[in-house]
Amino acid sequence: TARESLLRWRGLIHAAIHGRKSGNALSSALADVARRREIPTRLLDAVMDGCEMDTRKTRYRTFAELREYCWHVASAVGLSSLHIFGVDGKDAQTYAENLGLALQMTNIIRDAATDIARDRVYIPLEDIRARGLSEAEFVRLVRAESRDARAVAKFRDLVAFEGERAMGFFRAARAAHERIEAG
Repeated sequence: TARESLLRWRGLIHAAIHGRKSGNALSSALADVARRREIPTRLLDAVMDGCEMDTRKTRYRTFAELREYCWHVASAVGLSSLHIFGVDGKDAQTYAENLGLALQMTNIIRDAATDIARDRVYIPLEDIRARGLSEAEFVRLVRAESRDARAVAKFRDLVAFEGERAMGFFRAARAAHERIEAG
């Protein structure tokens, strides 16, 4: 299963990071980069934790839950990349975290139909309900199976709200990037 594969991959990476032969060229190469660039193992684990979340969770009740997922699958990648690029500092971390959240939220909006086809809804259920939609109505709207004018208007409001949320993270990332450039 996917979860078993992730556990095996995590074991290979940890073995390689700690200098044991993993027998896997990719995990050995990743471990080499992680050691040379001093990428904290906790960040690599965070990315794998995010991938594991996808094996056991198909819905997010609140944005707080979704944000945690986004941090793991996107922000932790950005934070790891800072070590590769040799960039550090609070503004760099703020940039990486917010850009990761912005990009993941953008993916979630863009991929809603594909995700629904896989029985996944990443848009927080609290946001769907706050717009007066049920999860079933949301699914029908994403699939373009509903043409109810009121529901379509609510759906557009929801998408605009989620888009603005993503833009807020883009703006925060840009502000941090500008501080890095100025410093």
